[in-house]
Amino acid sequence: MEDFVQNLSRYLFVGRELNVYAVLDGASVNNLQTSLHILHPEYACLYRGELKPDMAQVAPYLVRLEPGSQFTDWVAVDGWGKHWGVFLRSTDQLAAVRRHLRSLLVVHDPDGQPLKFRFYDPRVMRVFLPTCNAEQLASFFGPIDSFLLEDESGNTLVRFRLLNGVLKQERRTFTTETQENLEVERARRELLRQELQPSEEEEVEMTEEELQQSLVDFWTTVQNYKPPKKRTKE
Repeated sequence: MEDFVQNLSRYLFVGRELNVYAVLDGASVNNLQTSLHILHPEYACLYRGELKPDMAQVAPYLVRLEPGSQFTDWVAVDGWGKHWGVFLRSTDQLAAVRRHLRSLLVVHDPDGQPLKFRFYDPRVMRVFLPTCNAEQLASFFGPIDSFLLEDESGNTLVRFRLLNGVLKQERRTFTTETQENLEVERARRELLRQELQPSEEEEVEMTEEELQQSLVDFWTTVQNYKPPKKRTKE
């Protein structure tokens, strides 16, 4: 897991002094709101105003990522390859980035009818950006230095950026060993989740408070977990 996170972080938290963000899709990330509440990253919903619970659950959220934080590691390990969202880098603070991204949420069809634009879905962004002209790209990027996202296979990090008004696409492929380490860590976390869930005979409907406590217990277990030391050969 450390190998994968380090490889991903090498491309996210590198270069100029840029803030790193993730735009996460609540419709794709189970219990996103609860994880935001428990792990306390700086974040804001891209939708304005007070939302009804069902809408808040599926809304997109802009989250500032910090290297080595528990939230960053969770997104990297559990979310990679599952179209949870996209990463981006910018010199602007969260409020300014949110303001720009909000301007991208609605597009209009040929009849002028407004449509929601899920640009934060990597499957959408990968197809959309190469079709844009220079004016559209400048408008879309705004204060964003670059967008980073998974490719369709989940084995490669794709970076989109503008260079002199021209869209540049760069790819960084993860090694087989890195992917294997990621799968091992995902399996370990899934085992922890199963241990914290009631058995089928004991399974009962959980209240919201019990669900929150269960997730707190899970994150505490993950945070305190230490892998067994390797035995040295005699």
